[in-house]
Amino acid sequence: MLKVRKAPTSNGATEVQVVFYKNREPRVVKHIGSGRSKEEIKSLYNQGHAWIAKKTGQLELFTEEESNTQHDLQFLGATHQFAYKVLESVAARCGLDVNEHRFLFDFSIMRLIEPASKLRTITLLERYFEIKYSERTVYRKVLKLVEKKQQIEEISIKSAREMLYDDLALVLYDVTTLYFETFKSDDLRSEGFSKDNKPQQPQIAVGLIVTRQGYPLSYEVYSGKTFEGNTMLDILDKFIKRNVVKRPIVVATIKRLEKIFY
Repeated sequence: MLKVRKAPTSNGATEVQVVFYKNREPRVVKHIGSGRSKEEIKSLYNQGHAWIAKKTGQLELFTEEESNTQHDLQFLGATHQFAYKVLESVAARCGLDVNEHRFLFDFSIMRLIEPASKLRTITLLERYFEIKYSERTVYRKVLKLVEKKQQIEEISIKSAREMLYDDLALVLYDVTTLYFETFKSDDLRSEGFSKDNKPQQPQIAVGLIVTRQGYPLSYEVYSGKTFEGNTMLDILDKFIKRNVVKRPIVVATIKRLEKIFY
């Protein structure tokens, strides 16, 4: 990249040159001239930039005056506003009413931008987007998200059909376990085969169906002691009835099945 360089001469003048740097050493491409007064030097400096623009089409991002004031700049922080707007548009294109599901959208995109706990997500949303949620509000809204499960899945399935042109005849399935930092069990959180190697802690099992491209379609949550094959049978049965899929082909990681859907 060519730059205009000012350098003092032995006779007290200032030399203006067009140079490029190699191994941090300047290599002179064009000698513009020498001057003594501020006006002469400024004129030569502008001529140097004009020469670069004419020869290469290369323009300076900042003028000399602007460059001289950059040391006064302060870093105030970083935002992800562009990412927020892009993801908001993508969600809307997929059929999600972002205004209706604003809380779900805000917490979902943070899982993409910077995954964290719910409390940490509250902090990050305010830092990056100036979006404020109280801890009380978050835990109240989280409990109500389950009521929107079917609606969200319908939106996801519709977008898979219309945007990905997927007939859902082939789907991929997997199941995982999520453990809790406690030793108290209940009807849902219970001990079972732990993929996290936490057999003494209660867990839940989560089954997920996605398209062949990995687009999520449906999920179900089961007691931590549920056999993986049984999760698959249940979620597929619900998925087939809900979406009128006659003969789905399923690719799964489960080794043993007790029943095959036709």
